[in-house]
Amino acid sequence: MSSIHINSIDLYATNGLINFDNLSSIEPLWGICIDKEAPYSPYSTCEWYKLWLTYFIKNNTARLLSFHDDNNVNIIVPLLYSKFKYRGIFISKYEPIGNVYSPIRNMAIYSNCSFIDNIDIVFEQIISNENKWDIIDICEVSNESNWFSSASEFFIRKGLDIREYDCYENCYSDCITGTSEGYFNNRSKSFRLSIRKNYNRLSKAGDISFRVITGVADCSDYYDLYSSIYSKSWKRRESIGLDFFPDMLRYAEKNNWLRIGIVYLNECPIATVFVVVAGKHAYFEKVAFDEEFRNFGAGSVCLYEMIKYVIDVDKVSVIDFLRGADEYKKHWVAKCRKRKGMMIYNNTIRGKYLSFVDNKIAPFVNNNKFLSNIKRIVVSTYKNAGNVE
Repeated sequence: MSSIHINSIDLYATNGLINFDNLSSIEPLWGICIDKEAPYSPYSTCEWYKLWLTYFIKNNTARLLSFHDDNNVNIIVPLLYSKFKYRGIFISKYEPIGNVYSPIRNMAIYSNCSFIDNIDIVFEQIISNENKWDIIDICEVSNESNWFSSASEFFIRKGLDIREYDCYENCYSDCITGTSEGYFNNRSKSFRLSIRKNYNRLSKAGDISFRVITGVADCSDYYDLYSSIYSKSWKRRESIGLDFFPDMLRYAEKNNWLRIGIVYLNECPIATVFVVVAGKHAYFEKVAFDEEFRNFGAGSVCLYEMIKYVIDVDKVSVIDFLRGADEYKKHWVAKCRKRKGMMIYNNTIRGKYLSFVDNKIAPFVNNNKFLSNIKRIVVSTYKNAGNVE
């Protein structure tokens, strides 16, 4: 990029409501920044961030940095700025916007330039006001373009302490071509046999059918249908985002990304899966089944039918199971990768203290069985007393 211009927009809630008028300067150009064929594009739109912030910003501040030349916004950096208690002291933190509803957090959104080539410019701007932050937590990010090492080198050159860590694993299959039959032929013979057994077991209980819902045109009460199955599953009621999830479904429906698969037994819904399909990517968000049919393999049948659908009908080339490496996921897809994080500590008194605790004290305690047990007891007692930080 040449002749770089940098804008900063702050968003925050007043009486629980956010005024998004400040976004008007970059919102029309946000779409230019997004590569619609790139992985996770549904979770990178301006609409997605507005939806997320509406429910989750709380008392924090969203800081959106835009880096642009005379024609386009080339890079957008969506950050959350928060103040909270950590390691016994009150601190200020920057992190990419997101939570468990975000399969990744975007450190930067861009399509018409190289993020690696502009890493110094981006992170120089973030750390420039050193009195405003104690730590930067670059968490749960995608590193497919291999920018992570360049970011690490930048912070080290700046004399800042860092700590890299693993966040979670992501199971997926890419480069899918041909039909679902060919895809499943590449799964293990024992796994294919288990699917067949589940089908046989379920068919003995009655008539099986499968349906895909893409919006209200297919089923006016699809959310209630989905929820009725989810409520009978082993999964707990959502601890956060209970009101966010229906709007997430509507967001997917509005953009023609919504796929809700339902397995019926004797016309009774017993299993469901929610998938976001955008371009060549299918993101498997949630799967659930009625506990009464656990021994019938209802969830397995539902996943099988939905994978067939997204490959044969939607023609996707990537199946992504998003967060977590649950054992069952590894049977359905071919690969697994780690999502990483990096903590950067400011050279302030609080930043140095946190660096020492995180990099020296915590590893020593965690690697010592006696001290680790004491820590576990203290933390448990502290939480039971209602003093969770």
